[in-house]
Amino acid sequence: MSDFKQQINNVRAAVGNSGPWVSGTIQVPPDSLDLYYLDKSGLAQPQVLKLTPAAAVDDLNKLTTNCDRATFGRAKEELLDESYRKAGKMDVERFSSKLDSNVIRLLPRILSHLLKGKDSNREVDAELYKLNVYDTGSFFRVHKDTPRSEYMFSSLVIVFPTPHTGGQLVLRHDDKEHNFDSGTVLSNSPSPNDTIAYVAFFSDVEHEVLPVTSGHRVTLTYNLYFSKSTAQDPDSLLVTKTNFNELRDTISALLDNPQFLPKGGLLGFTLSHSYAVDPDSGDSLNGFLQLLKGEDAVIYSACEDLGLCLSINSVLSERLLVSRALNLADYNDMEESIIDLIMAGIGGTLTHRHNRKPVWEYGDAKQRSKAIAWIKDFKKGQAGYKSPVISYGNYPAVMGYEYIYLTLVAAFGPVDDRKNWSAYEGELPV
Repeated sequence: MSDFKQQINNVRAAVGNSGPWVSGTIQVPPDSLDLYYLDKSGLAQPQVLKLTPAAAVDDLNKLTTNCDRATFGRAKEELLDESYRKAGKMDVERFSSKLDSNVIRLLPRILSHLLKGKDSNREVDAELYKLNVYDTGSFFRVHKDTPRSEYMFSSLVIVFPTPHTGGQLVLRHDDKEHNFDSGTVLSNSPSPNDTIAYVAFFSDVEHEVLPVTSGHRVTLTYNLYFSKSTAQDPDSLLVTKTNFNELRDTISALLDNPQFLPKGGLLGFTLSHSYAVDPDSGDSLNGFLQLLKGEDAVIYSACEDLGLCLSINSVLSERLLVSRALNLADYNDMEESIIDLIMAGIGGTLTHRHNRKPVWEYGDAKQRSKAIAWIKDFKKGQAGYKSPVISYGNYPAVMGYEYIYLTLVAAFGPVDDRKNWSAYEGELPV
């Protein structure tokens, strides 16, 4: 194995792969467990219910009765199908909780894990979305949270300490699984009367609520957004300095090797998370450089520290990088090759793997292909534009946002001038 092949493997080994969720419990003031809600009778006087282990079953049943049946989203449709989701819901206009201040106090603990952050000025907005009640027999089958905007990055679920069994929240991402059993966690708490459970996870994480076997699982759901005013602060996303340094140093060693793409080229990192994109916008995907999550952001920071030229792209047919939001449905009725049309239209970057011959094709849109070394290669199903996520979400899609697989591409120049990435124009076929 040549030196640079081993160095490529060293970079791959240095790329982190941590769990995109965090869960636990926190004590809160007892009065913050009071829930005020309006019943369906239309009376202006709100009902008050203490959501504690001592909550009366009749009172919890009354809350359930005053909830609407929970729907779910499929594209822009709102569906009611209790073979897929069976639960009660209440919109924010009909209830009030004192937990918000405690949720704000909880956010730093959550963000330090999800964003791998050192102390920073990165701001996050927590939007209370809904109250849900899962009584005996309720569940929600596998889904991903509907993207509301490109700034929404996580969901936070607060579980009240009302007695329940079953109803585990099962999270899955990138071959990892986390089973959060809030009923057991809360009942085993040293202070069960004033403790809530929480679980936060990136919005593109697949999850489901297993059937509740007894009691009432009562939850509040918050949507977490990057504040637009501070979304340009990538340093707030760094993981521990050791992890960052190792990744940066292994990339630097690879680029210092004169045997590795001596004329220059590209490094490709398929991102661990999919991101919410409006494919009809036609916008540059580079805005996501400041919205990367978890380990994706660490790769960005390490490459930026080395002075490489960074861009966000979607991979199409393994050889074409597309740098703008694109709706492939617009090309469905065309007789010509989609790739030909894209190359002649919005443009793209033609690539070949660094250890293979360059190519020169696509009719009038001919260009030199660029050599790319895939550090994090795309998996089956990720070469293409749209992420094949489960089509059901917790609410209907808005403004056409879809989860898209994206790739971080780092361009570098020739040996002894790696920061001069513009000097590399690609390669002609032999």
